[in-house]
This record gives sequence, C-alpha cells and structure tokens, in this order.
Amino acid sequence: MPWEELPDSMKKAFSILSLILLLFQAAAFGQDVSQPDFKTAFDQANIVILGKVMDVQSNWISSGYKIVFEVEKSWKRPTEKYITLNVKPENYQPGMFAKGSAYLVYAEKKFNLQTGLGYRYFDSAAAGADLTLLGEGLPPSQSPGAKNLPYIMTAMTILGLALVLFVVKRKKKS
Repeated sequence: MPWEELPDSMKKAFSILSLILLLFQAAAFGQDVSQPDFKTAFDQANIVILGKVMDVQSNWISSGYKIVFEVEKSWKRPTEKYITLNVKPENYQPGMFAKGSAYLVYAEKKFNLQTGLGYRYFDSAAAGADLTLLGEGLPPSQSPGAKNLPYIMTAMTILGLALVLFVVKRKKKS
C-alpha cells in the first residue's frame, strides 16, 4: 500500500515511531554508549593521551577507523609524538574526533590501541576535571633513532672522511 493511501493516524504513528527509533538508536540496539567514571576508565586504560587529531582514516581491514593524534601529554606510559588509535565501527560516530581539535582520550590495548564510544574521551576544553585528577603528564618522547641521530651522523662523517683519505693516499702511491 503506497504512503499516500495510508490513513493520517497511521502516518502519524509511523512518523512518531521513526522519530523515537532515531532519537534512541543506541538504546534500541542495546548499545551502552555511556562513558565510564574516571577511576574505572583510568584503571582499564593502558594509556591516556592529550593530543590533537591530525588525521581520521577508514581502516579497510577492520572496517573501523584509525585516528592519528599528535601527542601533547600522556599518562600511564610514555608515547611517541604521533600515535594511532583504532575505533571499531560499532564504537564510532561520525564527527566524534574532528581533525584539528584536541582531545583527552583513554585507550585500551587489545590487539592494538582502541578507543571510541564506551571509552572515556573529552574535547580538551571539557577535560578540566580529569586533567586535574591526572596531574602532570609526560611529554612525548622522540623515537629512539632520533635521540642518537647526532652521534650517528658524526660517526658517518668521520667514516666518510677516513674513506676519502684512504682512497686519496692510495692514488698518490700508484
């Protein structure tokens, strides 16, 4: 039966039911999207970061998303300057992590670092209470190679000069 032929009372009922399902979609499908309290979230998290979203990529392998953060501070363990957190499709809502915006994010390591709905996360402007409870965070560390780069470059330069001197002296003898 086409929509136009339905009685007005049935059209209203369908419209109201559709609106209710849209408004309470998570509850209608049994998803618990509430964020855990601070203590529970901190205890469950393997890492907590404060950082700016640099990129949001779809992850074709898991059909979820990869969120790349530039880390300002971390808690529970040190991290690199850039970190990628994964969000499963059922834990993702479009726009939950906006590129260029900063967030405080609690992540749990399962196979890889996971976050999203059901995990604790805040826009950095709304994270004041958690930041107070967390205290002073750790700055991001440089990659191990970057720390030793000056020494490696110096050693390579010395070896290069020694090789040049060796070749020049050998040419003079012949």
